[in-house]
Amino acid sequence: MAAADRAYVARLVAAQTGLNQADAERRVNDAIVEAKAAADATRRGAAKLAFWMTAALFFGAFARASQQSKEDSFAMERGTSVISFRVLGE
Repeated sequence: MAAADRAYVARLVAAQTGLNQADAERRVNDAIVEAKAAADATRRGAAKLAFWMTAALFFGAFARASQQSKEDSFAMERGTSVISFRVLGE
């Protein structure tokens, strides 16, 4: 935040709360620090969520590919060609 904007917000806080200018500036600075910390924590959480969602998708794709290859191997052992269309919910 620009210094002029910070000073303006501090003046508003001082006028609304009855604090002196130094206390208002301290309160504004504390609020900015807390907001930045909250944004950083949210950013880290979103990055972790994205990582684990990607890992889960890869794991699911690997498990499905593994299962499909087992089904294909079983169909070849029986000498049949199986094309199956699965419907969700069945």
